[in-house]
Amino acid sequence: LAHALSGKKNLSDAEKQTLPRLAQLAIVEARNAVLLYRTNVVNWDNLGRTYAGLTNFAAGSENWAIQSFEQRLILDPLNPQARLALGAFYLSLRQQDNAQNLIRQAIALKQDYANAHYYLAALLNSEKKYKDAYKELQITVAFLPPDSEDSKKVVSEMNEIAKLLPESDIGGEIPQGKSEEPQQLEPVSSSSGAIQSNPPSVPTISVPEPPR
Repeated sequence: LAHALSGKKNLSDAEKQTLPRLAQLAIVEARNAVLLYRTNVVNWDNLGRTYAGLTNFAAGSENWAIQSFEQRLILDPLNPQARLALGAFYLSLRQQDNAQNLIRQAIALKQDYANAHYYLAALLNSEKKYKDAYKELQITVAFLPPDSEDSKKVVSEMNEIAKLLPESDIGGEIPQGKSEEPQQLEPVSSSSGAIQSNPPSVPTISVPEPPR
């Protein structure tokens, strides 16, 4: 609920008063889960995502989200999802180099990771590297179920990028891939508590740091 409210542009006075309390409660609950089971990667991931969702108004939450995601990486270094989670958060902070490094690491660990290719395409598109972004979307759609809503979404985005490219850079058959399991895309804009250009007007609050 705290994350949902933090994403609203226009908060009522009641919501402005409620949000800090809910944010602190969310952090305390996530921290307690970690304290009870420090080696559980899901708990660290949940703590990281909780901090990430509060970066607009919770002092220190940006760095503590990174620390929590890094602790998950320490516990589960070969999990591509752990690397993508931190890479996606860096992308929301517009730290392009850190984001790209981790997203590419995720792809290296799992070549058919559609969501990682999708994030890489978004990053390259934001840097106006349209040809490379287009290729990453081609790879993304190859690992998605045919005729799925996600596949249609990616094709639509490919068509938009194609308008910015010369004809020589467009076309060719979509690479044929086969994923080990069904995959769904996680929207880039909302996956990691991306920082808003117009965050809600609420007082900055203090939340406890991650357990050490």
